[in-house]
Amino acid sequence: RMYVHKDIAEIVWDLNVVPLAGSFNYEKIERSASGVYSGIYGDLPLVTPRSVAVGPDGRRYILDSGNNRVVVLNRDGSFRLAFGSTCFLSDGESSGCADPDGGGPLELGDGQFREPWGIAVGADGTVFVADTWNGRIQAFESQGNFLRKWGVFNIIAEENRDPYALFGPRGLAVKPSGNLLVADTGNKRILEFTPAGEFIRQVGGSGLLLGQFEEPVDVVVHPLTGNVLVSDAWNRRIQVLSAELEPKGEWLIPTWESQEIWDKPYVAAAADGTVYATDPQFAQVFVISPGGFVQTSFGKYGTELNRFSKPTGIVVDPLTGELLVADADNSRILVFAVH
Repeated sequence: RMYVHKDIAEIVWDLNVVPLAGSFNYEKIERSASGVYSGIYGDLPLVTPRSVAVGPDGRRYILDSGNNRVVVLNRDGSFRLAFGSTCFLSDGESSGCADPDGGGPLELGDGQFREPWGIAVGADGTVFVADTWNGRIQAFESQGNFLRKWGVFNIIAEENRDPYALFGPRGLAVKPSGNLLVADTGNKRILEFTPAGEFIRQVGGSGLLLGQFEEPVDVVVHPLTGNVLVSDAWNRRIQVLSAELEPKGEWLIPTWESQEIWDKPYVAAAADGTVYATDPQFAQVFVISPGGFVQTSFGKYGTELNRFSKPTGIVVDPLTGELLVADADNSRILVFAVH
């Protein structure tokens, strides 16, 4: 793949230079947050929140990754509850892992996390969390009570497609059917499970071709087309898959150039088809047309309400149209009114 400046490409157009879908000639705009979540919640301040989700009732679910917990706010931003604590499964009890019900059916570490990076909420209120460095998915009911888990931390070889071997899973998305999509980042694939954790299908493997990934970070379902969008970070693109996870195309995001451990871009989609993508390295959010053309971006590095420091997770509230961004290194969630 070669990138050519537009005016040069026009000169050599007779050589059949054809641009891939997704223009990168965009306008930088000014946009300030209309709200911010950065208070003390359950006696603790937020610490590097990596992701955010909105439930069907409008509740805001903040993945307070630095505290290894989920913070739940009411629609008006008031504190409702928090659940979760620190557990490194590989270290057992010495790292804080606990058995939540003693002699009951639950096991050591159930309901605890190690640097979670992904969260999604189903239509029935089930909360799914990508417990990233414990290599598993956990499900909770709306009050934070543990329901189930699946996955084991493991790096797979190309010939081993075990769907329950997870290596640093991050972004999650719930399909209209209720099935859960998982970006298994380290194993370079997207997985689909039933809400109960039964495996449906997968796509991926290392590479540049469509259907292959290098550091797939996040996944979202486009509300108009039903297509699945993946932030294929190290390939500097959003990859477009069908609802059945068949590759369909790509939208280029050339500024996704960093491979630094904290620079993980996420994606979101609004009801009108507009797509939003974070760019942690350059502290901005891209606004992308339903057809994959980057139209504008907003934000730069800083602490003011129009700036970011490592923005990662992003979601659109389907009830209000508001855009919520996890401004991780500023330890806050910024809320933008989208007109």
